[in-house]
Amino acid sequence: MKQLGKRLAEMHLNGKSDRFGFHVPTHCGATEQDNTFEDKWSTFWTERRIGDLVRRLADADVTRLDKELRQHVWPILFSKETDAKIKPAILHGDLWSGNYGVGPDGTAIIFDPSSYYGHNEAELGICHMFGGFSSAFFRGYHDVIPKLQPHYEERQKAYEPALRILGDASQLYHHLNHALMFGGSYKSGATSIMRDLVRWGKSQGARHRADL
Repeated sequence: MKQLGKRLAEMHLNGKSDRFGFHVPTHCGATEQDNTFEDKWSTFWTERRIGDLVRRLADADVTRLDKELRQHVWPILFSKETDAKIKPAILHGDLWSGNYGVGPDGTAIIFDPSSYYGHNEAELGICHMFGGFSSAFFRGYHDVIPKLQPHYEERQKAYEPALRILGDASQLYHHLNHALMFGGSYKSGATSIMRDLVRWGKSQGARHRADL
């Protein structure tokens, strides 16, 4: 697992582009992803990933929460300073436990990608969603690519699994995608994450105003 984390980080470091997106659409499950190129990660994330799924779901609660995320959360998690530090990296895009294995020589391998050029941290989200990745995997990864601060943990609530802002997570993009494909509990999981993120964002705004 540590080797897999290390090799994934090395792939992120070496697969580069000057923009976020991909030259053709790719699929995450049955969902065709909007890979239109964008110059900034914050734009690609809010419009081509979260925003695209919100529009397709056409659900009143999800749409309302998306507006609150845009107002209270994304400007904090993707500040101008943080946005400038995020560089496009080639991602597997759908790295759950069924999409990695071990070759005959013992080498860790990944397959069945849903690739695009994005923020390397976004790759780690689905690694938590269904489990199967040990702490050694994340240690190996961050030995090569350190966590980007500030707000690494909070961004992971958007990228990675978390039904509560400080509890077990359940990644927002993939919950929205599963809600689009399967409905049911995935919608409630997605709205729970969105509400937790909005509460956190509002608390950060209140704290900032109190400091002024």
